[in-house]
Formats: sequence, structure tokens, C-alpha cells
Amino acid sequence: MKAVVLVCLVTSAASALGLKVAALPTVPLEKQLARVTVANPAAAVNVRVELTIKPPVQVARTTAAAANVPAGGSVDLDVPFELFEAGDHAVTVRALVDNAEAATWSGTLTVTGLDAAVTPFPNYYRAVKPDAAKVVTSIDYSNRLHHRGKPWFPIGIYLTPQSEQAARELADAGFDLVCLNPLPPEAVRKYLDAMQGWGLNVWMPVSWSLQFAEGDMAKKKAELQALVAAVGSHPALALWESMDEPAWGGQPAWGLREGYQFLRALDPQRPIWTNHAPRNSIQTLAWYNQGTDIAGCDIYPVPMPQGQSDLPNKTYSVVGDETAKSIASVRGEKPILMVLQGFAWAALNQRDDPKAVYPTFAESRYMAYDAILSGCQGILYWGCHYAPRPSPFWSDLKKLVSELRAMQPVLVTGPMTGRSSATVEPVDGPVRVSLRMVDGHEVLLALNRSAAEAEVRVSVPKTAGKKWRGLFGDPAPRMVGARLALALPAWGVRVLTTDPRWDPRRKDYTAEAAKTRQLRPLVTEAGNAVPNASFDQDDDGDSAPDGWEVRYPFTATLDTEVTHGGRAALRLVADTAEFRPLLVMQHCPTQGNRKYRLTAWLRTDTPGVKARIYAEWVKDGWHSGIMPWTEPTAAWREYGVDVLTTPDPEGNLYVVVQVDGPGRVWFDDVRLSEAP
Repeated sequence: MKAVVLVCLVTSAASALGLKVAALPTVPLEKQLARVTVANPAAAVNVRVELTIKPPVQVARTTAAAANVPAGGSVDLDVPFELFEAGDHAVTVRALVDNAEAATWSGTLTVTGLDAAVTPFPNYYRAVKPDAAKVVTSIDYSNRLHHRGKPWFPIGIYLTPQSEQAARELADAGFDLVCLNPLPPEAVRKYLDAMQGWGLNVWMPVSWSLQFAEGDMAKKKAELQALVAAVGSHPALALWESMDEPAWGGQPAWGLREGYQFLRALDPQRPIWTNHAPRNSIQTLAWYNQGTDIAGCDIYPVPMPQGQSDLPNKTYSVVGDETAKSIASVRGEKPILMVLQGFAWAALNQRDDPKAVYPTFAESRYMAYDAILSGCQGILYWGCHYAPRPSPFWSDLKKLVSELRAMQPVLVTGPMTGRSSATVEPVDGPVRVSLRMVDGHEVLLALNRSAAEAEVRVSVPKTAGKKWRGLFGDPAPRMVGARLALALPAWGVRVLTTDPRWDPRRKDYTAEAAKTRQLRPLVTEAGNAVPNASFDQDDDGDSAPDGWEVRYPFTATLDTEVTHGGRAALRLVADTAEFRPLLVMQHCPTQGNRKYRLTAWLRTDTPGVKARIYAEWVKDGWHSGIMPWTEPTAAWREYGVDVLTTPDPEGNLYVVVQVDGPGRVWFDDVRLSEAP
């Protein structure tokens, strides 16, 4: 390893500083400290030193340290950084005074020998034996997940059911894992109870709470301790989730490892998993995956050519490639959950875009089985909250999920290996197969990873004389001697078995798909910056107002019986005093440096309950106009607060309606308009 250094000194009106950087340590796979000396010949100043490293593959990341430098004196600062990729790393050190650049230093680190470096790769479930009577989710030596003692291939969705209707729909389709952001303990317990009643398990992202490289560590630890103490024993809480895409986001890996170790010690009953972007090197991912029990990746290639990342494979088979890459990043020692496509790319920017391309049933089926045959141990779907419901896409996805649920006995069984495995000719063709044994019978999964039809011959040991048949409407294979002759269409899937009785079925959503709702742009009113301000728009039929984010499940309902104006009003309920339910409307368009008036009509049937409305945005700090907590009356009444949009929110102002219970409050006709 070597450092090639170029130095450049810059002065500003704020200060003239001397900047010196000692020889940078270059031991990879460890937290490093760069020693930076700042000399100050002028008046005393507060200096912030930023160190930025751009590895060959990973995004650039910046760490910082700050100090007061006396006049005529100097200060040594230690700035942390990490090295986990081979090759040249561009390094920049900047000294800033009052946010103005006062001095810079630049150089290059060339990291070699990384492949020979020893990477500790702890696997908690192989190092200790959790109490089998208490453990909720565990991992066995073949990397299979077990939930409450039974093998488990989770089929999850990035949705938080807000009503019994929504929970029932997901459970009926075959989903068994949903997402819930942390809430006050009492609210979490109630939600877990509700999900358990529907046979749904929950994973909970704790995100920044596990980043121990920054923030108030005592507060983070206390919050994690309180959360685990309150709900850690609940059998419906299956997984914790660390920070999303931390490597791509440039998060300090050492901080996440420390957070992981703290939570792991607190809660031995369930694993922690980490989702990554499909953009990092295996070297980088391996470093981050030390701080997780389960790894994975999100990949969304529809339509082709996929444009989610700069990966060379632009086809649907990138799903299998990224699954294999994830497995390599944990050295085959931890399970992989793959996050697959539940949306159309165009709909992320415009929910009613007529050009939005959603995956077809065949495409979704291909992607699921490509991940499965490549070795994943579970599948989650992201983006379904952007899709119309009902719609052909949503019905097709539920149909596929019902198939995967019916395939659970196969999915929790590892593939046959060695002489017991199936073989394919031609061996260098695009068809991949996986042979499983279930109840003494063979199940063969076949997949064509190409855009052209493919014909192959498959040899399966010890099946001479057995009759093969296709499941889920897949055609039965022809027999050519002792081999199976398979013709697979482009991106085709076949599920075959020798079991004469097993008959797994998909659910039929044809009638539902015919009732497609057309999503519209959010309704706006002239002079009102709040879309869907009357809460009347519910195009997806989930009894929650379109566009408004419900932060506490089972607290918000559209009421068509009690309204101030229009078709519906929002009823917001808090049944305990421990949390304050709220709804958020993001990106309300306003002009900068103007005076606005935020108003809403409120009423209640619960004496003592309080409510408020406010507008808020973040730009170099928090800015807001907040109505004080107020007790509404039994009759509709208009309430309001002034909002000054200084500094300019630049489109990032959001509006909130909130209740402080116990009790319930109705909201209607929210308005944010420029004041005269």
C-alpha cells in the first residue's frame, strides 16, 4: 500500500489556516484514524475538518471532526475512515470556518493485498445456542430460517396494513411478513397482537438506532433497551432490520457493527437483517455484512434494459446474478433475503403515468424463481404502495405469492447436491435446474435465464420408471430414454414432480383484476398547497386518504358519516396516552419568503382529547408553523396557524395533522394558502 500526496493550500477571508496531514494508515478492514493538524496564525476560530475518500467502486464518503483553534496555535484532530476495497482511493481533506473552505489537502491511497486480509465473519447462530424455548426466529447450519421452531421461507412485503381488510388481503394471498416502523411500545404490542391474529409476522427497521458512529449513544441504547424490553418476547416480531443500503449510502461500517453487537446482546431471540443496493463490490459488502445476521439486495429490472444500476447485465437474469453476489458477500455463511419488484418505475414519479410498465405475471414468476434457484432464503416485495389496487399487476402478484406459499414445503428444503443432483445438457446453456425431495418424492425446478426459447435434456438420479407431471399448469416433460426433455420459453419457469398426489394451487384473482381502479393525480384546489385536503380521494380503496402517510397503523379511517364538507372526513384515534397518531402530506408546493395561513376544521366526541396541525420543513435546521395543542369541541370549528416560508422550503414543506389522546378527532378541509 502506498500514499501519493498532493497538497494545495487555500485561504479565505474568514481565516488563513495551515493544514497538515500525517501519513495515512493503510491497514484495510479496520477503523482508521487520520491525524490532521490545523495551524492558525490569526484570531481564534472554530474549525470543521472533513475527510472524503472515494474508493474505486463504492460511493465517496465523508467523515468529520471539529475543534476550536486558538490564535497562533494549532490543534491535532483524529478523523475516522475505513478501507475495504482494493485499488486507488482519492482522498480530500478540507478545513472549514463558518462553512467556508479555508484550506484543503488532497492525495491518493492505493490499497493492495486486500484479498489476503483476514475478515472476521461472525455468525451468531453458529457461535451460541439460543434457548430453543424462547427463540422466535433462528438460522440453522444450512442457512435456513426457522420461525417458532419450523423451517421458514418468508414471503414479505414492504407494507404496513392499516386495517383488518388490508391485513386479511395480504394473509389470504400468502404473504407472511410485513413491515412496521418503530412505534411507542404500547402501540407496537397492539399491532403485533393484531398481525399475529392474521398469521402475519413483522419485521421492524431500527435503522439509525444501530448507527453507533454518530449521534447520542446513550439515547440510542436506552431506546433499543426499552423497545426490546417491551416487545422483544412477542412471537409475531420475526426480524429486526438494520439501516437500508448502508454501503451505498456511505455509512460507517464500524458504527453499524457496534450497533449490531449491542442489539444482538440485548435480543438473542431473532436475527438482524440488512438490505443492500445492487451497486457495491463484494469486498465492500463483505465488510458491512459482518454487522448482520441476514443480508440481501434489492433489484428491479423491469422493463428491460434494467436501469436501476450500472451493472453490466441489463436483463431479468440480473436477479439471479445479484442473489449469487449477495451469497458471495457473506461467504455462504448467512441467509439471503432478496427484495424484488412490486412497482413500475414511471409510477414513482407520477402515480397515474399511462406509460408505467409493471411486471407481468410471467416476469414476476421468473424473477422469484431466479432468486430461489440462485440460493435465496426468502423474498420481499418493495413498491406495492405505488401500484393501483385492485389492478392486473396487483392481482398477478398475489397469484404468484399464493403459488410461492403453496410451494413452501419445497422452498424450505435445500437442493440435492453431488451425485444426487440433477444434471442438464447442454451444461453451458441458459437453463438452470434445482432438484428437491419432499415426502420421498422429487420436485424439479427449471428456469430459462435467457430471452430465447431453450430446449434441454435433464437427468435425474433414481427416477427411472417414475411419471413426471407439471404443477401450476406447467406442461409435463417428454421422456427421451431416461432423461426429461424440456422446452422452456424465454424467461420461462417449470415446476415438475414425481409425486402423484401433491396438488398445490394458485389462487384465482381474475374477477378482482377486472375491477381495476384508475389512479388519478392527487386532487388539488386553486390557492391551496395541500393535495387531497378534504380527504375525499381514496382511489385504492384502503379507507385511508390517498397521498397522506399514516404513521400509526389502525389509527386513521375515512368517515363518510361525519363530515364537514365533501364525501369524507378523517377520523384519527389514539386509544392510549403513550403515543400521538399523525398523518403527513409531503411536498406541499409553496413560494419562499411568503406568509401563509394553515387551517383545518376539527371536531371531537371525547372531552379532554387534544389535536393540532402544523407545517414543517428541514433546511439547515428545522422550520415550522405549529398550532398549539388544542381541545376541539363537539361541533365543527376552524383552527389555524401562520406559516412564514423563510428560508424557502424549495418544495419540501410538509403538513401534519395529529391527535394527543386518548380519544378521537375528526379533521376536514385542510388548507394552506397565501395570506393577504
